[in-house]
Amino acid sequence: MPLLLIGSILAVGASAGGKSKSKEVDVLDTPGAFSQKYGSRWKFTLLGTIQKETWKHQRIEDWSFLSVTFKETWMDSNTFERVTFRGCTFDESKMNHSAFRNCKFIGCKFVGQRWLENTFSGGEFQRCAWKSNPISPDLPAWESNTFDSLVMNNLSVTKGASYWNDNVFHKVLLSNFDFSEHGLIGDEFHDCEFRKGTWVRTINTSVRRLKFQGCTFDKNPEEGSKFGGDFENVVFKGTDDLTAWGTFRSIQVGSGGALDLGRVESSHFQGIHPYVSFDTAIDVVVDDVSTGGRLFINNGGAKNLTVHKANLERAYLRGAMYENCLFENWEVQELWIGKDATFRNCTFRNIHITKEVAVSGPVHFEGCKFENMRRDPGVPSFFNDDPGDYLFPFESAPGVNKP
Repeated sequence: MPLLLIGSILAVGASAGGKSKSKEVDVLDTPGAFSQKYGSRWKFTLLGTIQKETWKHQRIEDWSFLSVTFKETWMDSNTFERVTFRGCTFDESKMNHSAFRNCKFIGCKFVGQRWLENTFSGGEFQRCAWKSNPISPDLPAWESNTFDSLVMNNLSVTKGASYWNDNVFHKVLLSNFDFSEHGLIGDEFHDCEFRKGTWVRTINTSVRRLKFQGCTFDKNPEEGSKFGGDFENVVFKGTDDLTAWGTFRSIQVGSGGALDLGRVESSHFQGIHPYVSFDTAIDVVVDDVSTGGRLFINNGGAKNLTVHKANLERAYLRGAMYENCLFENWEVQELWIGKDATFRNCTFRNIHITKEVAVSGPVHFEGCKFENMRRDPGVPSFFNDDPGDYLFPFESAPGVNKP
């Protein structure tokens, strides 16, 4: 029968393996000190508080901590194997340089703490919450930790509760998480899967320098949330609204989702998308922008961009460089072009403009081809919002193509 310790556990007096540094703090810093104090049999359950205790160089195996509060504990260079923390609270508790192997954190709370350079391999985090502590002397942060082959489900982080900085995740499943007010800086995710999660929703939260490689996003991000970083060989499945910033290389997005992205390289967007916006597009193919859709290319311009088909309410090509692009089979109501937009060796094929042309300054075409590009007679052109008679190179008069 496992031993059940009930009530508060107060860390006072001398430790069972090390010397106490004060009457209020136990220091367990010699091999086996934890077992000497709390017992050596596995599957012990503790109810109560472990306060202001220091654990160093301890090896803890097959324990279960139930509803324990670790109050201002300091843990350093420990090894935890097959340990379960269920309903525990880590309150101003520091955890540094420790290894967790096949451990479980279930229904735990982390309040105002710093966990630095720990490793987690196997195991899980379930229904855990990071809470803020307004009187914490330290910036709450989990920094430079490594997570490998874990399941992390139903996690939430309240405003100001924690920053995750420079952590590395390998083969981790994160699902049903709420990071809407969560700061993440410099974290890396390799071969991870994200399901039904909410990323940041406020500009007051710092989310930057993230790296995603070989990851899958399934019904993620949730609508209205956004995040950024460096994305490579990433797949988005079942995503209705993808808003992100940063650099994207070799990404795949399922048909039907709106796209609002930063710099996109070497990617093919198959199927139909109702809204497409890139800051920069290089070696990119877009199959179809759906009826009533919108296409925006922003200040970064495009190189080797192909948009095969589009039925657009508006296309807006900002004042930038466009090289070796192919735009074909477009029905577009409003075509807007920014000042000093330069098109070099581009092809415009089967482009039909039905409502208006708006330019905000000189537009330059160098070595371009126009094949069956036209606007309907009577379609007006505007220059800096004023009515004008702007002509494309293929026109002899507004709405009249050259013979």
